[in-house]
Amino acid sequence: MNRTPSLAILTTAACLLVLPLTATPAGAQAPGDGVRLIDGRWDDWADDDTRFVVDEHHVTLRFETPDERTLLRHGQTVVVALDTDGEAQSGRSERGIEGADLWIELNPTRDEADRRTPAVRVTAYNRRGRGSQVDVGDLGLHTAPTHASRRFELRFDRGEWRLQAIGLHDAGPMRAMVWLQDHDSESTTPIGVYTADAPAATLDGPTPADEATLPEKPEGAIRVVSWNTLWGSQLERPQRFSRLAKAIDADVYLLQEWSNEPYTGESVAEWFERYGGPGDWAAVTTSNSGSRGSGVAVASRLPLLAAGPADLDARSRTRWTFPIRFAGAVIETAYGPAVFATVHHKAGGRLGAAEDQRRLEESAAIQRAMASMRESHGAAFVVYGGDFNLNGTFDVVDRAVAGLDTDDSALTLADAEVLGRPGLLYTHGRSGSKRRLDYISYPDAAFAPAQAFVVDTTVLPGETLRALGLNKNDSAASDHLPVVVDLVPISEATRSDPE
Repeated sequence: MNRTPSLAILTTAACLLVLPLTATPAGAQAPGDGVRLIDGRWDDWADDDTRFVVDEHHVTLRFETPDERTLLRHGQTVVVALDTDGEAQSGRSERGIEGADLWIELNPTRDEADRRTPAVRVTAYNRRGRGSQVDVGDLGLHTAPTHASRRFELRFDRGEWRLQAIGLHDAGPMRAMVWLQDHDSESTTPIGVYTADAPAATLDGPTPADEATLPEKPEGAIRVVSWNTLWGSQLERPQRFSRLAKAIDADVYLLQEWSNEPYTGESVAEWFERYGGPGDWAAVTTSNSGSRGSGVAVASRLPLLAAGPADLDARSRTRWTFPIRFAGAVIETAYGPAVFATVHHKAGGRLGAAEDQRRLEESAAIQRAMASMRESHGAAFVVYGGDFNLNGTFDVVDRAVAGLDTDDSALTLADAEVLGRPGLLYTHGRSGSKRRLDYISYPDAAFAPAQAFVVDTTVLPGETLRALGLNKNDSAASDHLPVVVDLVPISEATRSDPE
């Protein structure tokens, strides 16, 4: 994905306005402020040899597996055992592992069809080796990436009060032991043993969540939101979604799971007219005559110029025959006409599974559709997002965004951090193990995200919620969180050599 700004950007946009990049306001995470993104990329680790870091707030670990895998959907369990108190005699000891006080099992079962089985299991062991289950949500445990990889990152909070007895809050040495455990046998594969010096945990005082707020849209920015609304939940409980929509105040919505009943672009626009805030709203769906079960739509308060193709066919060699859940629109912006498109990829599966093959076929067809829309309507740029359901290969993204930037390179994914949770990029899951499934991509040869964030009202402080007219559980009306990106053109100063 392109990282070098082009001098010839948006040449088809007659009314191009060049703006400087806006400083990140309070509540949004600025890049380069020392907080590692839990994304599995490793590019923000200063020391190539460091694998295990413990600071006053978090325990952070990175590890590499021998083969590419989807971490929580694989034929092996990744076990992370931590000696948190530096005492080999306390906790659980077996298979040469001594003194493990906290035992984290990622993908502890092979039965993916059983929804009751956890994707992550955490157990704390007392000094006598007796274990008790720890809620993953209470621990603030996050792993990344969701898609298949060989490199992974894990982070959890040190403030969980129930873990004080195992020394999680204390200063001193900590040790992390990581290995693979086969589901079908007793076979294990060691990954590594890592040590870190831990300062005392900071349990009092303000946290990033205490000061978080929802940033205002910068002047001249296009605010784009990707939002999976959980199969018509916004129709059943409109006020919760309405409060969020009015607080976010977006220009364009890329929607998924709008309804599993027939609906039209007109009915989507009517909902936004009533609940989405001021504006002359318009919308398109997979087919503007209604499409049962597709769930996708693009809604805009900017002028809608044209709709994309209806009922896009994946020509699937897999068992699924339903049309691709894709909707696109050409929208007039201050920087010329632009293609905005949304997708809800096939869910489930893991690397190499039939679901993964279906997603690959979908993304190839989507890329062709967006390229055709851009060419046929003379669009200046393309913005593409949605629920990517990346439970397998990342090639699903690479295929879809190839050649769609203004310089014919690939679109770039915006890293949207959760407001109040610096470094975390999750977008799905009300509790327990949360994942990143929702993305927005943009043309980085022409635009930059002035800010990008995910809104989780459950972690925002009461003062912020009251000021915005929000309730604590508004975002929990869906199992997906809204992803927000403010796009501004790259300024002349940004394009020139900063030195």
